[in-house]
Amino acid sequence: MAFFKSLFKQGDSASRSGAFPVLHDGMDIEVLTPDGNRIFTGKLRLLPGGVLEVRTEAGKFPPRPVYDEQVTLRGVQDDGAAFSLDGSVTASGLDLWRIEKRRPAPTSIRDPENRDAFRQNTGMEGRIRTLSGQELPCKVLDVSAVGARVVTSKLFQLETAFHLETTLLPEEAPFFLTCRVKRILVRSKPGSLSKKFEYGCQFINVSSREQERLLRTIFALQRGTRFE
Repeated sequence: MAFFKSLFKQGDSASRSGAFPVLHDGMDIEVLTPDGNRIFTGKLRLLPGGVLEVRTEAGKFPPRPVYDEQVTLRGVQDDGAAFSLDGSVTASGLDLWRIEKRRPAPTSIRDPENRDAFRQNTGMEGRIRTLSGQELPCKVLDVSAVGARVVTSKLFQLETAFHLETTLLPEEAPFFLTCRVKRILVRSKPGSLSKKFEYGCQFINVSSREQERLLRTIFALQRGTRFE
């Protein structure tokens, strides 16, 4: 267990090198099976001896685990980098699991190839406002902590920046996010001259507080999908 104790001592420098994720109490965490199926989501708590506790929200209860059951924990650091940690369940309560023997396997969701790990389908309506002030309706197909996939009728070039406004949950305030176009897909119906454009976008200049709110909303959407 000494290796995992050193993880917390080296947290700052390790985060900069990309070797280890930096963890803290209160982080939103997904508990997954080793093949990537979500078991439940909850809040992280760091316990002595390198133990991680994941507790569900009030009124939600995880299934009863098997002792030494292998799981993967997934979350996002404060700097927006995703991580996953493998471990095994050593104890559980009515609303929590405790997990040891972590093996860090960080991955950056800033990399377009890794965004899918945290992408949540939405299908919500939104609005795009260009830097020149033009406003356009759009549909937000999915969203992650660092980007979104949107469809609209206007053609933008790669690396174009625009503002996106959308509401992901009725009880949540709207999000106002600045996006940069990273991927473009042309959509057209057979026999129709009209086209729409699908954009894979990266969020830029998002405050840590707003990114945390976005991540909480994504987890809420995921829980709604799971428990419907």
